[in-house]
Amino acid sequence: MNMKTKHYQTELALLVGDDLPEADAAEVYRHLSTCPECRGHLQKLKKSQDRLSDYALSTSEVPSIDLRTRVQKSLPSAAQVERRHRLLHTWAPAATVVVACTLLFMVMGPEQSTAPVPGGSSSAHLRSARVNGDMLNRVTFDPEHFERMAAPNQEMQKGAIYRQPQLDMREQQQQSIPSFPSRQLD
Repeated sequence: MNMKTKHYQTELALLVGDDLPEADAAEVYRHLSTCPECRGHLQKLKKSQDRLSDYALSTSEVPSIDLRTRVQKSLPSAAQVERRHRLLHTWAPAATVVVACTLLFMVMGPEQSTAPVPGGSSSAHLRSARVNGDMLNRVTFDPEHFERMAAPNQEMQKGAIYRQPQLDMREQQQQSIPSFPSRQLD
């Protein structure tokens, strides 16, 4: 482009987009009649504008009626929706009760058992259970079974294979109630 004449680059772009006022457009058309460089630039701008318009039309198709019918067919029917709601309203209360009972059992469930220490006497275990009165409310003791479990095994005594550790009273109480280690027993 020649520097001696005024070239209308911005005005040409506005002219292609139909955004140039009529008075300015008349001046640009007069210039185009005398300037081959600006006519060439105008042709390039028009080609670019046409390509962009074609691309915009090809990518933004209006959704067809077929799409609408496919979407409507994929939606559940009123009967299916009603059935789901009925199932939900029927089973939700039962599921809530099951979850609540499970949580209650986990929180209030039985503590660790107070199994006898091998070689310890049953009376020591009963005394430690009496100290924790709430344990007696939860566990029932069968004295005969308790004595059998606390008595040393005869086979162990014969061969002296196993020696039971001798624990003082405090250690026996701590081992018999592992879930209550912080209580002081007198």
